[in-house]
Amino acid sequence: CKLLSQRQGITVFGDGNQTRDFVYVGDIAQAIIRALPLKGCHTMNVSTGQETSINDLIRSFEKAVGYTVPVQYTAPRTGDILRSVLSNEALKRDLGFVPAMDLEEGIRRTYDWYRSQWME
Repeated sequence: CKLLSQRQGITVFGDGNQTRDFVYVGDIAQAIIRALPLKGCHTMNVSTGQETSINDLIRSFEKAVGYTVPVQYTAPRTGDILRSVLSNEALKRDLGFVPAMDLEEGIRRTYDWYRSQWME
């Protein structure tokens, strides 16, 4: 957010086709609140169950900032995984919850929040 608010470019390690399972922070907070009453040990992924490429993430940020983000692609980092997505079945089963925030909307809210905290 800092670089984009300054209209600077970003660096992507790899070709940007690697994927992750991005979750909006508000959805993570909601999952934690719902988990508070649970007793004992529980293991669950707070995840959407959807893969999103880094390139798709950048396109969502471009919509939020209103300009084409300059991207420098460089060699992948040693040890980085190509694809990552998590099952949220335990989250659904134990908490009756699935993260619901749309990626683009979540990025827009995050960027707007950043600007309100650091740009005004």
